[in-house]
Amino acid sequence: MSMPEFLTSDTLRMLLFCGKGGVGKTTTACASALAIAQRNPERPVVLISTDPAHSVDDALGGGELPANLRVVEPDATILHDVFVGEHKGDLAAIASRGTFLDDTDIASFLDLSLPGVDELMYFIELSRLVEDEPEAMVVLDTAPTGHTLRLLGMPGMLDEWLEALDSLLAKHRYMLSLFGGDDDNASGFVDEMRERFEALAEVWEDEDLCRCVPVTNAEALSVAETGALLEELDALGLAAPELVVNRMLPGRGSAVLAGVGETLRSRTPVFAPLLSVEPRGMGLLELSGGYTLGAWPEAADEQAIEDPPRVEGDVAMTSPLVLVAGKGGVGTTSVSCALAAHAAAAGVRTLLGSTDPAGSLADALCVPVGAEPGEVAPGLDVVQLDADAELQTLREEYADELETLLESLAGGVDLAFDREVMERLLDLAPTGLDEIMALVRVPELLAQGGYGRVVIDTAPTGHLLRLLELPELIKGWLDAIFGVFLKYQHIFSLPRVEQRLLGVSRGVRALRASLGDPAEGAAVVVTVPTQVACAETERLVAGLERLEIALVGSIANRVMPAGRTDELGRAVAAREAPVLEAYEALAHRVGVPLARVTLGEEPRGAETLALLGGGLVGASPGAQAAHAGRAA
Repeated sequence: MSMPEFLTSDTLRMLLFCGKGGVGKTTTACASALAIAQRNPERPVVLISTDPAHSVDDALGGGELPANLRVVEPDATILHDVFVGEHKGDLAAIASRGTFLDDTDIASFLDLSLPGVDELMYFIELSRLVEDEPEAMVVLDTAPTGHTLRLLGMPGMLDEWLEALDSLLAKHRYMLSLFGGDDDNASGFVDEMRERFEALAEVWEDEDLCRCVPVTNAEALSVAETGALLEELDALGLAAPELVVNRMLPGRGSAVLAGVGETLRSRTPVFAPLLSVEPRGMGLLELSGGYTLGAWPEAADEQAIEDPPRVEGDVAMTSPLVLVAGKGGVGTTSVSCALAAHAAAAGVRTLLGSTDPAGSLADALCVPVGAEPGEVAPGLDVVQLDADAELQTLREEYADELETLLESLAGGVDLAFDREVMERLLDLAPTGLDEIMALVRVPELLAQGGYGRVVIDTAPTGHLLRLLELPELIKGWLDAIFGVFLKYQHIFSLPRVEQRLLGVSRGVRALRASLGDPAEGAAVVVTVPTQVACAETERLVAGLERLEIALVGSIANRVMPAGRTDELGRAVAAREAPVLEAYEALAHRVGVPLARVTLGEEPRGAETLALLGGGLVGASPGAQAAHAGRAA
C-alpha cells in the first residue's frame, strides 16, 4: 500500500490541513505530523493550530511525543500584545507623520487599528517560523473553511495594510527630499514586514514547498464545501493534489462520492476509515497507517441503504432569536435548517440566516440563498449574511463622501498626501468590523421583517465566541472614529458615513441586549459524541455563560444507533457511551435538555429538515405554532 505523497515528500516545508469544521482536520493533522516525525527522526516537525478553538492538545491526549515534534497552540491575543509592544513606537511614528491626528488621537487608534487579530497574528507567527526554522516541517491544523481562506488571503490584505502605512510615510519622505535629514526606523519597519510576509507567500505558492490537504467526509454538505474550497485554493495558486476522505464507514456515502464533480475528481482521494477506538495520542498513528490511496467511485452502491436519523429527547424553542452554535462540522447547519423549517411549517413566519463565512444553507436546503432574505418555502425566508458586502458598502459610501469633501478643500498645500492617507483610513479598521456589521442586521431584520422567529447558523466555536466578544473592541474603534469626526468636524465631516457607523453602534447594543435576555434571544448547542468535541463543547458552554447568553437546549448529533449488530458499530457505540454520559451531566448542570440524533442519511431539503425539526422540538405543529406565537 503506497502512502500519500504529502507524508513521504522530502521537499515540503509546510502542510495545511483545511476544510469544513468537524470533518477531522485536527486528528488528520496530528496523525500526519506524528507519521512525518516518526519517518524523519532527525528533522524538526512543528504542529501548529491556527483555529482559535484549539483542539490539538485534546487530540494528542497529553501523551509522550517524538522528540523532534513540537506542538504550538498560539494565543492570538498574546501574540498581538507582543507585536504591538515591539512595534508600538514605529506604528505611532508612522501615524503621526501622515495624518492630521494628534498624539491623543493616535493612542486611541493604535491598539485597534491592526488589520486582523487571529489571522494576522497567525500569519506573522508562520512567517517567523519560515524565517527562523528553515529546516523544519510545519504542519497546520487550520480553522474551518471561511476563516482559513481569510488566513490564506492575508498576503493581499497585508499588502493593502502596508500600502496604507507607506502612504502615511509619503509626506515625511517628501519633506526629507526637500530639506534633508535622517530617516529613522519607521520606513525600515514597513520594509521588514513586507519582506517577511513575501517570504511566507513565496513558500505557499511553491508546490514543492507547500501543500494544502483538504479533509472531507462522505456527506453532501462536506463535499460541496470542499469543492468550493478547492476552487478558492486554485484561484490563490495553492497546490492541493490530494485530499482526505475521513471516517469512512461501510455502507455510507457511496452515492455522495460517486456524484462528486470534476474539481474533486481531479484530485487523488486518500480514504481514512472510521476507527473502532477514537484516535488519540500515539494511537493517531493507526489513523495515518490506515490511509488508502484510491479512486472516486463511478456509481453508488445500490445495497447501501441508510436509515433516516432518529431523535430522542427535545430542546426548548421559546426565544424569537436563536443562535445555533457548536464545533465546526457537528451539524449546526442541518439543525438550524431543521428548527427554522419546522417553525415555518408550524405557521410561524421564520427567517433563517448564517454568519459563517463558508455558510452551507443553500446546500442543505437544495435552493439558492442570497445576501437578502428570500422565501424558499411557505413562511420561511433565508439569507446568507454577507460580511464582505456590508463592509464594501461602507467603503463605497466613505469614498464617495470623501471625494466630495476633498473637492471642497481643493487648494490645500498637502492635499496630494492627505488625500491618499484619508482614502486609506478604513484599511486600518479592525478585522471583525465586517462580521459585526453583518451580525447586527439580525435584530434589525427581527424588528422590521415581521418574523416570529429568527434562527442563525453561526460560525464555529472559536470564531463565534470571538465574534460575540467583538462588540467591545468594535465599540472602542467606533468611539475613536466618532471622536475624530467630532474633534475635526470643521474640516472632516462625513455625515452619511457617521450615520451608518452610528447604526452599527446601535445594532451592537441591541444585539447584546437581546442575547442577554432569554425571552428575546438564546443559544442551542450542537455537538457530536467524541472526546475532542466534548472538550470543545465544554469550552463553548463556559464561554456562553461568561458572556451571559442564555442556553435553552443541547443536541448530541450523529450518535451511533443502538442495536447495531456489526462489530464496528458496536465498538463505536461503546466508545461513545461515556461521552454521552458527560453530555448528560453538562446539560443537567446548566439546566437544559439534551436531545440525541442518530447517525443516518443526511437530511436535505426543507420538507425533510422540517420533520427532523419536529422531532427536535418535541411538539406537534399546532402546539409549536401556538408556543412560538406566544414567544414572539
